[in-house]
Amino acid sequence: MTITNKWDPEVQHMIERAEQCERNGEMEQAEHWYREALKRAKNPGLWGSLAWLLLGRQDFKEALKAAKKMQGLLSGYKSPPLLATASGLIGYIHLEAGRKSLAERYFRDSISLYPRPEIFVLLGALLNDGGKNIQAKVCFQKALEIEPQFSEAHYNLALWYRRHQDFTRTINHLHLALESNPDHAPALTLLASVMWREGGKRFITAKQMLHRALPYSADFPRAPLFLALNYVLLGKVHVAENHFRQAIEHFPTDSTLLWCYGWFLEQVLQQPEEAEAYYQKALEADPRDGLARYYYACFLLARGRRDEARAAFRQARALGIRKANELEKHAAGATESD
Repeated sequence: MTITNKWDPEVQHMIERAEQCERNGEMEQAEHWYREALKRAKNPGLWGSLAWLLLGRQDFKEALKAAKKMQGLLSGYKSPPLLATASGLIGYIHLEAGRKSLAERYFRDSISLYPRPEIFVLLGALLNDGGKNIQAKVCFQKALEIEPQFSEAHYNLALWYRRHQDFTRTINHLHLALESNPDHAPALTLLASVMWREGGKRFITAKQMLHRALPYSADFPRAPLFLALNYVLLGKVHVAENHFRQAIEHFPTDSTLLWCYGWFLEQVLQQPEEAEAYYQKALEADPRDGLARYYYACFLLARGRRDEARAAFRQARALGIRKANELEKHAAGATESD
């Protein structure tokens, strides 16, 4: 992002080198050239480019510094859209760093300056995660008022309706998302999973959708995971196992993928030792994955390891998995009667 294209030739050369380094994955060199360019051109857009680069490296502290430099320089432009861009970027950095209250504050600031559909979607997703469901839905709807074909707004509304068991509206919004973006891997994946409810030939259609999503899923592990599960539903166990292994090779630290493979090893292939290893890998990858703890607890209970199971169910319940409560009581009751 730049505010002007009128650069000194030397600065232009530095920017081009930075952008080329980014394309090549040479992020440290890219940062070097952006900072060199900024020594000669105090441009808010360059600070924004540097902030995005640092954010991608998860250097949140430096990314925030760069974004605030951008915001400070933009205050002299008196342009609400540009100031809104800076506030939105600062909000996104806070979101990625896990500072949700600050993210919400800056997203709201951005919207008050100049409402954009992508910021409404980010705010809506944040509110939804915080249990503010109605406010979240309003944000997604406002995004569509600005841009009726915005695929991310349709996708997030589909997720909202899916959580509320309204499958007709879920499907409608997924089709609308795919009309404007046919390669939207999350929308294809969600639509495939909704089709599972109908069974039969729908498993074939879902499989085709998931294969279609796969080339666009470099950063979306749910597509290969759901494809593996789809093959389980089709009864093609060895094909499913191959897809699980390929997915884990690409996403070795995704906790959901790891515990689902653990479940597959336990329930389908009847390989409990290997299954336990993957449940444990899932918990190492994300100790706060409540479902990983829940299914590991079920695994432990099925093998008579009741004290361990009771502790794992208690941890799952503390992480928001309500269905763990009854099984925790069952494990406790069984222990007391032994």
